[in-house]
Amino acid sequence: MVVVFALLALVLPSPVLAVHTNAVAHRGASADFPQNTIKAFQEAEKQGAEWIEFDARVTSDNVV
Repeated sequence: MVVVFALLALVLPSPVLAVHTNAVAHRGASADFPQNTIKAFQEAEKQGAEWIEFDARVTSDNVV
């Protein structure tokens, strides 16, 4: 993959190579708070996460 980007850098103008990366928090800021908790989600936002991935399940009474 690195080789491909290096080759593209030689032939394409730099604006074409501009890549926007999104910060995604896997189950919130799970290194700081228990994963899949409101606290972990709030901390992920404070740390700059643009997206938060989390687990959701249906309970026995069919509520997500």
